[in-house]
This record gives sequence, C-alpha cells and structure tokens, in this order.
Amino acid sequence: MKLKNSVTIKQTITPATIQLLEMVQLNTVELGRYLTEQAMENPAIDIDELAAASKGGELASRVEWLGSFNPQRTESSNADDDDAPDSPIVSRAEQTDVRSYLLSMLPSSDVDNDTRKIYRYLVGCVDSRGFLSEDWDKVAQKLGVERKAVDDCVAVMRSLPPTGICAEDVRGCLAAQLSADDSIARSIVERYLEELSHGHYMQISKSLGVPVSAVRSAEKRIKGLYPYPSSALEGSRDDDSMYIYPDLSVEQTTDGLSISLCRPYSPHLKISSFCKELKESTDDESVKNYIDERMAAAGRLYQNVCRCEKTVLSCFEILAKKQSDYLCGKSDTLKPMTLADIADSTGLSVSTVSRTVRGKYIQCKRGVIPAKLFFTAKLESKSGTRSADEAKKLLREVIDGEDKSSPLSDAQLCDILSKNGFLISRRTVAKYRNELGIPGTYVRKK
Repeated sequence: MKLKNSVTIKQTITPATIQLLEMVQLNTVELGRYLTEQAMENPAIDIDELAAASKGGELASRVEWLGSFNPQRTESSNADDDDAPDSPIVSRAEQTDVRSYLLSMLPSSDVDNDTRKIYRYLVGCVDSRGFLSEDWDKVAQKLGVERKAVDDCVAVMRSLPPTGICAEDVRGCLAAQLSADDSIARSIVERYLEELSHGHYMQISKSLGVPVSAVRSAEKRIKGLYPYPSSALEGSRDDDSMYIYPDLSVEQTTDGLSISLCRPYSPHLKISSFCKELKESTDDESVKNYIDERMAAAGRLYQNVCRCEKTVLSCFEILAKKQSDYLCGKSDTLKPMTLADIADSTGLSVSTVSRTVRGKYIQCKRGVIPAKLFFTAKLESKSGTRSADEAKKLLREVIDGEDKSSPLSDAQLCDILSKNGFLISRRTVAKYRNELGIPGTYVRKK
C-alpha cells in the first residue's frame, strides 16, 4: 500500500463576490430595482432612506412606471437648436428610431450649411429600425444640392457605429457585419436569406457549390448578427422601458474632465433604526440572531454598493480620459481603445471590465451615448497604434477624390493607406469599404 501526498488548490467565490459581480453589470435603473428588492426582503435596510437617493423626489423603488407610463411630452430638446442643452433623460421613443443618436454622432463642426441641411434631412428619413433607403437623385433635387454631396453624407452616416447603421435593408445590415472574405455567408445573405429561413440547406449547398456543413456553419455566423441597426443600440436594456437614464455624466471643467455617477446609491443605504431598537428591546435570542443576520447582510450589501460604484467610476474615468476629445466635442474621431486597455489601467480582469461597461450610457456634450460604442479596434501603424475609425475616414477621403473614370482597386487603396501609416491588408481595406457602404471598383467606374 502506497501513500501519496498531493496539493490541491481550489478557488472559491463567496456569496458577497457573486453579488458584486451581479451588481456591476446593472445599469442605473436596474440597480435601483435590485436594491429595492433587497430592501423589501431585508427589514434591516431602510427602504425610505433608499428611495431618497433619487433626485427631485423620483423614487428608485418606483421605477416600474417606466414600463407602462405613456407621457405626453411637455419638454424636449429641439433637434434644430445647436445651443439647446442636452436632456439627461433620452426618450425611448426617440431612441428606437435612432434619429437622436445619429444627430449626436454626426459631425457638427467644420461642415457647411448644405452638408448640415443634408444630414438633417437624411436623419429624418431613417426609419425606426435604423434603415435608410431613398432615391438619392430626388433628395439632391429637393434640397438643391449636388448628388455627390448627398452620397458623401450617406457614406459618413453608414460609417458610424454600430456597423450596418443606415443600411438600405436587412441584407445590407447583415452584409456590413460580415467579414469581406466570408464569401459563403455573404452570398447567402445577398441571395438566399429566404431559403435559409426555411432550412433549405441542400438547395443553397447546390446553388453555391459548397458542402451542406459549410452552409450550416455560415448560418451560425449569420444568426449571431443583428438584423436591425436599432437593436445594436438598445443593448441589454429592457425593451419595455420608456426612457434611458444615463449612468454617468461627463463634463468639461476648468480643472479638466469631470466624470460622476448620475444617481449614486451608497450615501442613501441605511440600517433600519427599527431593527436596532428591536434588538435592544427584546430578550428573545432567536430574534436577536435573526436581526444580526439581517444587519450583517445589509452591511455586506452596503459594502458591495460602494465597491460597485468605485469599480464603475474607475473604468469610466479611464474611458473618459482616453476619449476626452470626442466627449468634449473637440474631435469627431474615436481613439483606439479595447477592454484590455481599461483592464490594464485599473488592475481588473477583462471579464469584469466587460460586465461593468455593458448596457451603460454616458451623458456628455454630444448627448446620451452607449458606452460600448467607445471601444474601437486598434490598427498597427508606422507611428504606433491608430483606430479603425481613422483608417475608414482616410479611405473615404481617398475614394471621394479618385478619378471616377479609373477608380482605385482595393490593392491600390491598401498601398495608399500603407503610405499614410496604416499597416492593413487588402482584405481589411475591402471590409472597411463595405462597412462604409462604398461599392467595388467596377461599380464606381463612370
């Protein structure tokens, strides 16, 4: 008989840690609901004190009205008034047709009156799903501008995040999200969506000359895409909610950029005075033990709320610092930034950062913007790293200025971008061109 010594390491996650991980991924309204539920289950938490956390008498414990209230709007920001202050609450009715979002994202500086007029008109043409499909010649004629000016504005709108916004239809939205070299999935989206919806894999397989397994694999990739641009903006928010409350506010002050929670809860979580008095007045040990347990749970909840708010602020402080020029309206281009960048700066794991920023919104000079849109891909360049947005902007400028009788090929465009410091492949150029809604060489030739 042999005896062996072994060392086993087990990682255990405490209930308090699990609670914290659940809380950091909640937005402002969801966190209010969660804390209200905890207060209703635990008599040691004073729900009246918790309700006072909301400004202006709005009770966090009564956010349920958001799902059923159908207000007649008495106040709204005028989309045509550039000086109108941004409202910290965005109507879900406005958000669902994407128009307020587009107005907040489109270039507002260094554009002439004609361009501004075209943007305003086109934004009004975008439907509730985020699609834009018009007769561009008629638009140009109606506005009294050149057709090229309209095309340029459409290209800018289609270059905005999320990918596929302002596409003509579902096919265009799906195609924009697919890789340029994913020929099978792109062919299915362009020609066989109806057959795919009915499960006619064999028919698609024969038509494309590929195995059925390749069709099924492409189907999985297509199902992972969003069919409507508006659905990408809504994120994990409750579709029944009538309003979007920003989670954080960013302001430019004399001392620099200031970021704060729009509705902090930690200052308003209190231990119930009734429980304290009951414990002091009773001789029943079982009652005392129960009160001790409930008060301990309330204490853990308070600590987690403080940790949650600290985690959220630390992540968004890095985000705001990185994207300060964009948030303050000094630049229309986002800087390259990934979840890993924030994780490295805060010491948190990438998964924790992902939970923290998911589903949250930032109130800034440009309006209320989903946090996930601030994360852009990094590109290697001769001068370091630059964002994909910068490469797309240059690509659009190069194509706009090309000789239409002899348009540039993707390989030539790749060379031009390389000379300007962007180290990307021809396939990446084709991908960005498709995302911008710009057709290939032969279609552009006039």
